[in-house]
Amino acid sequence: MAAVISIFFFLNAPFNPLLVIVFKTSSTKLISLKAAYWLGFRFDLRIVAIVMLLLFIVGSIPALHPINKKWGRRVAMTIWTVFIVVLAIFYAVDFGNYAYLHQRVNASVLNFLEDAKISFGMMWQSYHLGWNSLALIGFVALFIWIVRLSYNNILSKTNVSTKKSSIWWGVAFVLFMAYSIVGRVVVKGGQYPLRWSDAFSLGSDYAANVALNPFQSFFSTLSFRTATYDEQKVKAHYAWMSEYLGVPQNERDSVKLSFS
Repeated sequence: MAAVISIFFFLNAPFNPLLVIVFKTSSTKLISLKAAYWLGFRFDLRIVAIVMLLLFIVGSIPALHPINKKWGRRVAMTIWTVFIVVLAIFYAVDFGNYAYLHQRVNASVLNFLEDAKISFGMMWQSYHLGWNSLALIGFVALFIWIVRLSYNNILSKTNVSTKKSSIWWGVAFVLFMAYSIVGRVVVKGGQYPLRWSDAFSLGSDYAANVALNPFQSFFSTLSFRTATYDEQKVKAHYAWMSEYLGVPQNERDSVKLSFS
């Protein structure tokens, strides 16, 4: 099981350092990214844990055992393949989004689907979609081959575990995966699960972007993709806000909400 987790983490882990390398700026050296890499490790581990727990639950069905049953091996490889394809698509969109907007992909990207023709035309003019698509296909094929090779290596080894040890390892595995998904020990009135917003406590937007992965960023922002401001509350606090922002007295307008 440890080998399988390592494979999945190997698939997911290199992308944050790659983002730093590809989009390095003159100010990058001035920012410490140790905390960002550690938080990114925990975000990546959460994604890996979700997929691994899915594999474990499916593999717990006797007829779909990923080692001993033919159909189980097929289902396991199908789940791996789907994960790799989704991973590749998410990171391809994420890198394109970061190159264009300098932020990790979030749920607002779905707004581009409202006029897919114009959005596709912009992408075609801005990016080398042909070559990038070929690279994406090559990436998917390479990692499926690595996973299949590693999986066959696991299958070739003799199973020396006993029923008792399998139960203990299974319990330990589920507990570790659950902890990885939650992200920290949660206590009432104290700690809370690992959240998307934790990345923005690192002290800079750049460090936050390095820590996040596209899955965490995308799914954490789905609930407020179409969120907007409360006009009545803005009007109620307009006097304070306009004074704070230094809006000239003769240009203040609480009806039109002028802040220029």
